[in-house]
Amino acid sequence: MLSRAFSEVLAVLAPPICAGCRGVLPRADSLVCGDCLRALPWLSGARCPRCALPAHS
Repeated sequence: MLSRAFSEVLAVLAPPICAGCRGVLPRADSLVCGDCLRALPWLSGARCPRCALPAHS
């Protein structure tokens, strides 16, 4: 685990980038920004816990 000081220096040199829109993230521990997170389609119904395909009855 990186120390907080090292993480902050790294964020200045290489800002964290959103995996969805490539925008700069406000926090280094996030993978996507709030806008991209809200735009993700959420799966509903019974799903396979391994691959998330619809479960067969």
